[in-house]
Amino acid sequence: MPLKHPNLDRLAPLPPTPDGFRLRTWQEGDERTVPPVLDDAFDDPDAGIYENQLKNWHAKPGVAPEGCFVLETAQGLPVATAIGRIDPSEPRVGRLHQVAVRRTYWRRGLGSLTVSAALHYMARHHRKVAITGFEWDALLFYLSLGFCPTLEEEDLLREDEDANLWETAQVWGEIFQVLGQTHPSQRDLLERCALMPLSGFPQPSTPSDVWHDDFIVDDDGDIKAIRAT
Repeated sequence: MPLKHPNLDRLAPLPPTPDGFRLRTWQEGDERTVPPVLDDAFDDPDAGIYENQLKNWHAKPGVAPEGCFVLETAQGLPVATAIGRIDPSEPRVGRLHQVAVRRTYWRRGLGSLTVSAALHYMARHHRKVAITGFEWDALLFYLSLGFCPTLEEEDLLREDEDANLWETAQVWGEIFQVLGQTHPSQRDLLERCALMPLSGFPQPSTPSDVWHDDFIVDDDGDIKAIRAT
């Protein structure tokens, strides 16, 4: 269930970098100092996971140092990161990877700035749309940046050959309903990302094969999916 930014040609101007921070691209030594940013953001004590992930992503087609963004303090401490990927095999599509912000720097606009830099990078390389995965607790963050659920069958099948358009639309409808109830202050944002009614999507030919998702909100306010057939 990826998210898509539908129009990189209409990006808002890159916001200014706040005082006390510097936005730059990848440089030597970041392979040691950036993994702890992901470690902290995803609350995982094993930074080695992210060292391996970064090596993996940096080896993929379309990932270059000038597309890997790092936001650091004036003292040189990396606090946010994002990778903009321009794979030659996808001439219209950019990919957003490895987005993370240290937890003590959340809700200060630093993640938005870093992601926006990656989106502008993709736009300069003639990508028209951007695709990203997401963590549940970051969904509203991505929606606020102009991303929306991917509900075009071609896009879904590119991500997962077993994707079911009707099922995906049903699940997104349930997610938006939960978000509207748990985050009433964000209803304007959710309405801007409004989904087509399920009646607008083709019904599956074999209903018994369709999965139905139920969602709950835990004590921390995070969305949790409980899947049942």
